[in-house]
Amino acid sequence: MVYLVCTILFWVGLVGLTAQALLGGFHVGHAGHHGGTHSGNAHAAHNSASGHSDSGLGSLLLTILSPMTIFSVCLGAGAAGLLVRNLHLAAGVVALIAIAGGSIFYGALVRPLFALLLNFASTPSKALEGTVAQDAEVITAFDEAGRGLVQLTIDGQLVRVLATLEADDHVRPSDISPGDKLTVTSVDGHSNTCRVARL
Repeated sequence: MVYLVCTILFWVGLVGLTAQALLGGFHVGHAGHHGGTHSGNAHAAHNSASGHSDSGLGSLLLTILSPMTIFSVCLGAGAAGLLVRNLHLAAGVVALIAIAGGSIFYGALVRPLFALLLNFASTPSKALEGTVAQDAEVITAFDEAGRGLVQLTIDGQLVRVLATLEADDHVRPSDISPGDKLTVTSVDGHSNTCRVARL
């Protein structure tokens, strides 16, 4: 019976994690984490006035109840239980091994890997906001609508961004050439674009 449960846990975890990966559920969970953090900050501000704080507990509950955690633990527990199937151990021992396997699989593999993926998935749009008033090097000629590519330094890395030239009676798009230095006047983090001008 215990091995049937392990088999069910294994397939539930495998199918669940696969579905999350294919449907982008990991990103939804990450966005929810930020939403929870924002909400947690509001609660923390409220609780600081009363001398209490439950943000740590709330964050822990969100982590434990997240689909990624549940499916990961199920997959690890099921796999651990099935791996010792041929050892003919007592059901209680197999259950303990399955629980330990699920916890280790999530804590030692899935959680660090997920954190690493989130670091790679971060977009430069937030860091782009810090480039206002900085120099931008023109990469391509600007078209008649005043749009062209510029190169910015973000977190020590060179990033190419679509830029729009500010309206100026003295500077026309045809006056801008690759290699020219412009100044970032504003950014749009949603579209990952910026506006530039010759100052």
